Parts: sequence; C-alpha cells; structure tokens
Amino acid sequence: MKIRSKILLIIGITVTAIVLLNGVTLRCLVANYIEKEELSAIHQNYDRALSMIHREEETLSSSVLDWAEWDDTYKYMIDRNSAYSSVNLQEGTLDTLKLNVLSYFDAQGNVIVLKTKNLNGITENELEKEMISKLNIKTNFKTMTEKEEPCTGILMISGKPFLFSLAPITTSDGTAPANGILIMGRVLGDTFTKYMQDVLQIKIKLTPSTSEVYTMLKANYKLNTHGDRSFWIYQQPNRTIIYSTTADILGNYSFYVVYEMNRQLYRNGIAAIDYFAAYFCFALIVVMFICLIGIERIVTAPVKKLHTFMRTVGARKDTKARITLRGSDEIADLAVITNEVLEELDSSYSEMKIREERFKLIMEATNDGYFDFNLARHELYISPMWLSSLGYKSDERFQGLDQYVETLHPDDREGCKQLMKQCLKGHTERFRIEYRTRKKSGEWLWILVRGKIVEFDASHKPVRVIGTL
Repeated sequence: MKIRSKILLIIGITVTAIVLLNGVTLRCLVANYIEKEELSAIHQNYDRALSMIHREEETLSSSVLDWAEWDDTYKYMIDRNSAYSSVNLQEGTLDTLKLNVLSYFDAQGNVIVLKTKNLNGITENELEKEMISKLNIKTNFKTMTEKEEPCTGILMISGKPFLFSLAPITTSDGTAPANGILIMGRVLGDTFTKYMQDVLQIKIKLTPSTSEVYTMLKANYKLNTHGDRSFWIYQQPNRTIIYSTTADILGNYSFYVVYEMNRQLYRNGIAAIDYFAAYFCFALIVVMFICLIGIERIVTAPVKKLHTFMRTVGARKDTKARITLRGSDEIADLAVITNEVLEELDSSYSEMKIREERFKLIMEATNDGYFDFNLARHELYISPMWLSSLGYKSDERFQGLDQYVETLHPDDREGCKQLMKQCLKGHTERFRIEYRTRKKSGEWLWILVRGKIVEFDASHKPVRVIGTL
C-alpha cells in the first residue's frame, strides 16, 4: 500500500471515528435532555389537569355546602314540606346549579330525593343503584357527617366519570346534629373534556381502571413514578400517550387521567442533531481535503520524489546523481543524507575502480590469475583471464572443486587433497603448492598456487579461501 493510500485510510478512519463518537455523544446528551423535559411536561400537564378538576371540585363543594347548611334544607329533612320541594327540587334547579345529579339521603342512608338530568347515556336507576353501592352511605354516614369539609371527588358510574360532592345536612350555625346527606353531581363528559383540551392544548380524557387496561399498560407502557404518583408512558415518534392513576372520592385508584402529548421537542431535537451532523460532516470533509492538500505538498510529494530518485539511481547505478528538497524537516534531512551516502558511494566506487584496474594490470603483468572458493556453498570462482590461459572461454565455470580437481595430474591430486583437508580442519591458514593441471587442449601446465583462509564461521571453521594461480 502506497503512502498516499495509507494517509487516506488513516484520515478516513479518524474522521469516521470522530463522526460516530460525536454523533453517539450528542444523541445521548440530547436524548437525556429531551427525556427530562418531556417528563417534566408530563408531570406539569397532569398537575394542570388536576388543578382544573380541583377548581370544579371547589365550585361544587361551595354549592353543596350552601345547600347542606341551609335551615330550610334541614327542616325539609324533618317534615318533607312541599313548599321546599316545589321551589327547590325542580328541574330548573339543576340547570341553575349546572348539575346532573341532586340527591338527599336520610340518616339511615335511604334515598329521599333523586333528581337527575342528562346522565350521558346512563339511566337514573343505574345511577342510583351504583351510587348507593359505591358510596355505601348507610355504613359511612357517621364518618361522612364528622367531616368539617364536604367530601368531593370523581366517581366512575358505569364507566363514565362523575364529579360528586357530599355534605352533611345541618343548620346554618352548625350546632344541630346532621339529619341527612346532600349529594350534588356533575357529569364530566365531552363538554368538560373539550374545555380541558382547549385550555391544556392536549388530548385528555378520564377512563376507568380495569384489569384489561392494566394488562395493556404493563405489556406496552413504561412505568415512571414521580413522588406518590405513577405514570404509564408510551412514546411514539410523533406523540406520547400517558396513563396516570388517580384517586377517586373514596380514595380508591379507580380511574386514569389519560392524555396525549405532541412530541415537538423530540422532533426538534432530532432535526437539530441531523442538521448538526450534516454540518459537522461537511466541515470535517472540508478540513480533511485541506489536510490532504497540505500533506500532499509537505509529505507525499517529497517522499514520492525521493522514492523515484532512489529507484532511478538504483536502475542506472549513477552514484553521481543528487537530489534537492526544499524545507528543513526530516524529509529534507533524508534527502541531504541520501546525497551524502551517494557521495560516499561514489568516492568508494571510484577508489574501488582504481584498485580493480591496478589489480588487473598487476595480474596481466605477472601473468597470474586468482581464485575464490566458498567452502560452505562449494562454489569456485577463477578469474576469466586465467581461464582463458587454460583454453576456456571467459564465461565458462567449474561446477565446484571436484570438477576442478579432475583437471589435476593424477600424481598431484592426492597432495592437493591432503592440503585441502589441512585447510578444512583449520590446521593452516596460508598454503603454497605446485601441481600440474590439464589445459582444455590436453596439455599439462605447471601451476604455483598460493592461498589463505579469509573467513571463518561461528565455530571457527573455514568458510572462504582466496589465492593466486
């Protein structure tokens, strides 16, 4: 792999790692922030919904308290006078007080009066039966009459939310013992739901708590607790659905406040992350290209020039060539060192050439040749000039010492072999011997050989022998 490719690979991996790391970090930070803000909005909207319900409770409590502590009401519970009923227990009373239910119970828990209107699909008998069953006034009469404030809250009747307020019937000065219970109720139907939605700007409703609903929540929703409140949350990309358990008039968690919130903050956060990621990637790409241009000029181009120069020098064996690189960095220093090495090589090559020429002249003047025998590889080199004097071509070679020994005179072979054994055993480093060798033409030629062991291995065994012929 070329250096440019390696640089591109390193930069690409680095940029990818930076983008991924920043993307994951940013998403985690934004996700945590959005989660906190959305949970805060969930809790706030629930508090605002309860606040609206409490305002309705306060209004209804005020009305039921005015009527329950009215002397005429107290008297009516004693004598059931028609004057009271003809004036106060008419349908117009429900309209005036914005009620759907008006009921009187005596001290034994029996229904004395029950006036209803627009019960949201529920019959009066169903209302009476379920109200008596759930409120259980016969049993709870004493407890209800001991309270200083009206008992007000929501009660689910046949799956529909009703707001009830109960107050003990007594005299205006509060000294007389209670002789009954006055109940006023309102249906929290579509009108109230629409009113809450308009104020809170969210979809909201009240729904009864059933085992089927709880099973659905447990399977699909995430539970979040805030103080003593529980919120079941189901989040989708565009909306969040929340079920919050709420206590009814009896203190039982019999219904949920269900509301749906638009996840605008989430969508804005994701869009912001996408925009930032796109901008960040674009900026990194621009920076990467700038870096590549700089690296190309400062690093890659000089290295490539130096690489091409060294290949050219190697191919041409031109030790006189020189290279110049601008700058004062390590690459420029490497060019200077390269020039110094080439200068040393050129000087050494010139000296070597002079020595080789001098040696050649000496060999020619003395009519001598030379040999180089590598014992480890069994390679024998004899100078071309001497091969020529034996009648061989300059490019012909002996295939090892054994082939050369075959050219020796039979009477001289044993002496040469003994001398070679002495050398191989390291008993002598220098030697001198005369023997006869056969020329290619078949003639015998006397030769004086002088040699020396010039190289040993780690165990001090001879490796290389050179000498003259």
